[in-house]
Amino acid sequence: MLEVVTRENRHLYGDALEQMYRLRHRLFVEHMKWEGLRRPDGREIDQFDNDDAIYLLLRENGEVTGSHRLLPTTGPHLFSEVFTDMCEQKGRQVGPRTYELNRTGTDPLLPRDRQLQGMRLLLVGLMEFSYRAGIEKLTLLTPLHTLYHCLMAGVQVKPLGLPKKMDEERQAPVCFITDETSLSNVRDYFHLHDSIVRYLGTSAGDNATYRIPAATPLHVAAE
Repeated sequence: MLEVVTRENRHLYGDALEQMYRLRHRLFVEHMKWEGLRRPDGREIDQFDNDDAIYLLLRENGEVTGSHRLLPTTGPHLFSEVFTDMCEQKGRQVGPRTYELNRTGTDPLLPRDRQLQGMRLLLVGLMEFSYRAGIEKLTLLTPLHTLYHCLMAGVQVKPLGLPKKMDEERQAPVCFITDETSLSNVRDYFHLHDSIVRYLGTSAGDNATYRIPAATPLHVAAE
C-alpha cells in the first residue's frame, strides 16, 4: 500500500517520516553520492519538507521502503528555487493543479527484485493518487533511463527543457500528465488494477480520498 501523508494526518506518521528521511539519506547520499545533501545525523531533509509537502509512503510490515514527495507549484519548490534554469524551453509549469514531484525512490538496501517492484508500485500509486486528488500535471527532473521506463509504461510526458548532465547522469525536466489515461496505461502495463493508495486518520474518516485545495471538495470511499 501507498499511504498519503498531509498536514492533516502527519501527527500519525512521526516515526514513518523519520524512516523516510533516513531512507532518502541512504539512497541519495550513500548510494547515489549526492554529497551536497549529506548530514551528520543521517537524515536527508531540506527546507521543502514543510507543512505544504505531501508524501506518498510505500510501507511493508510497518517499514517505509519507498517514497515520493509532492510540492505545490504555487509556493517555493525545486524548479523555482534551485533548478531555476532547467525549463528554459517551455518555462516552468505552475498552478493550483500542478505539483512538483521529487525525492522519489526505494531503499537501496532491499534486494533488486523488491526495489523494482517498489518502483512499479510507486509509479502506479502516484498516478492513482494524482488523478483522484485533482492534480492534472506533475513537473519533475528525472534521469533519462527513468524517463524511458515511464514512457514505456504509458505515462504521458511533455518535455520542459533540454537534458543536462547532473551527478554523473543526464537528467531532463519534464511534465507528467496525470489523467485517467495515464492511470489506466500504467495499471495495464504493470497488471496492478486494484487501488493501492490509502489516506488514513483524517477528519473525513479512514480510506478517504484526498483532494488538493484547488479541486472540488470531495471525500469518497476508496475504490
